[in-house]
Amino acid sequence: MSSFAKLDDEEKSKLHRDIMQLVESVGGKNFFFTILEAIKENKNVLTSSNCEFKYPRGYVIWNKSMFKDKFDLLLSLIYIDGNILPKKDDKKYKKVLNMVKALKPIEFTFKPRNKIDGEGFKIDIFQETSDESVTINLKFKALFFYPIDFTKQAMNYQPK
Repeated sequence: MSSFAKLDDEEKSKLHRDIMQLVESVGGKNFFFTILEAIKENKNVLTSSNCEFKYPRGYVIWNKSMFKDKFDLLLSLIYIDGNILPKKDDKKYKKVLNMVKALKPIEFTFKPRNKIDGEGFKIDIFQETSDESVTINLKFKALFFYPIDFTKQAMNYQPK
């Protein structure tokens, strides 16, 4: 779901709080938008073999490289809300489960160059993983895949 308007009020409020924590941890809205714009300009951020990405005011590092086949499968599932794991009798089940196992240990660390800007933050690809259900982290989707307008709407949302 790349439309913020389609989220229910509880999801909007939670995403607003989560995004605002990320914003504060990197020095504010302008610095956060610098990160988003740099990610959107560079299409190959996640498949970088050296597991790092530099943006004008800091850098992002992660602990394991993501191979193209796993990335392509993740990309095909990124707009699914909720459980991305097919039923066990589905042909794709094993492929998706192997992708989840390969990508689950990956943790992205965003660090500003200047400590005055903030401590930075860490984010995982998956929010929930079990044998029956796997959910992609909405913050991960917002940072790397959804349009910047989605994140702006989350930031500007006024919780009820």
